[in-house]
Parts: sequence; structure tokens; C-alpha cells
Amino acid sequence: MDLIEAELNEERKKESIGVRDRAKQAANKERERTFQPRNNTEVNQPASFSQEQEFKKNVREIGQGLENLQDVVGDLKQIALDIREELQDQNLNLERLNETTSVEMTRLNSANQKTKRLI
Repeated sequence: MDLIEAELNEERKKESIGVRDRAKQAANKERERTFQPRNNTEVNQPASFSQEQEFKKNVREIGQGLENLQDVVGDLKQIALDIREELQDQNLNLERLNETTSVEMTRLNSANQKTKRLI
């Protein structure tokens, strides 16, 4: 009985491998059919004068958009640098405040001890 089950399992494996292979082949054929490269003349050369003008207009608009984006990124960079400088200034102020607070806490503790001795 085990021999028969082993043979059946072996046949099932072969069938599943065959099914996977056929599925891969079908997917590859579909991929090849779908992603056929276009002729260079279709991609690089407009078919008519109006299409050429439209293409040039689109290129100009894209270039203008990129220039605007560059300006915005430059502005954001300057804002980031200003924020960095402000944070550094604030950190210095906090360090000074911390030092002053430490000195004043020491003086206050000293005054509290003297007051306790007097009472």
C-alpha cells in the first residue's frame, strides 16, 4: 500500500511541476507580447508638425516645472538652514539657563540650610 501511495505522490509532484512550468511559459509569452518595444521612429519622431509643436510645448512646460521645483527646494533648504541656526542659538540659551539655574539652586540650598540652623 505504501508503494502505491508513493507512486501516486510522485505522479502528483510531476503534474504540479508541469502545471507550474506551463503557467510560467504562459506568463512569459504574455509578458513578451505586452512589452514589445516600439519602433524608434514612433518614440523619437512626431508624426506631424502639430505633434512636434505639442511635444516641444510639453518639454518647455516640464522644464519650467523643474525650474519652479528647483526654486522651491532652494527655499526649503534656506528655511532648514535658518531653523538649524535658530535651534543652535536656543540650545546655547538653554545651556546658559541650565548653568544659571544650577548656581542659583546651590545658593538657595545654602540659604535654606542657614535658615534651618537659625530656626
